[in-house]
Amino acid sequence: MLGALFDALLPPKTAWTLLYSDTFARESYPMAGRYRTRERALKAARRELRRIEKAQPTHSSGIQDRIYIVSPDLKPELVKPR
Repeated sequence: MLGALFDALLPPKTAWTLLYSDTFARESYPMAGRYRTRERALKAARRELRRIEKAQPTHSSGIQDRIYIVSPDLKPELVKPR
């Protein structure tokens, strides 16, 4: 619980963030939240992917939005479901 609070207080250039990519609209949006480590960002991104899978099952449409984690040096990394 306190870890999330401290993560929210991180300066932007030292934090990992999430990026939501709307496949159909071909637009990307930064998501709320900053994370101290890559592992915390991955955990949050996988949680979002589970939420997306419920709303947009891959097997029914073949199209699904994507989540990227973005490092403090602004390099995006696609997060794949497990």
